[in-house]
Amino acid sequence: MSAPPGLQDLLDNKRWAQARALMQERTAKEPAERSHLAWLAYIKACEFIDSGETLQARRELVRALAIEPALAQAKATLSALNGPQGAPTADPTGSRR
Repeated sequence: MSAPPGLQDLLDNKRWAQARALMQERTAKEPAERSHLAWLAYIKACEFIDSGETLQARRELVRALAIEPALAQAKATLSALNGPQGAPTADPTGSRR
């Protein structure tokens, strides 16, 4: 599942507050679109990762995948967090920055 227009750039640049605001706005306009809620959970997970709170990040990623199982970014990030020994990687969000 591709990120909605405008979101990927915000994610790549770790602009979490702006990404969250974008998806909250889209959720308000399209409340029946569940993928928006999955993206919000993914964004929260990224924020938790940046602050070193990997347990909370995992919870948000699992939540995102429960809402939208096709969210590849959440799958990849959760896999990176779990790693071979369960230790997080340097940047599991896959950001290019």
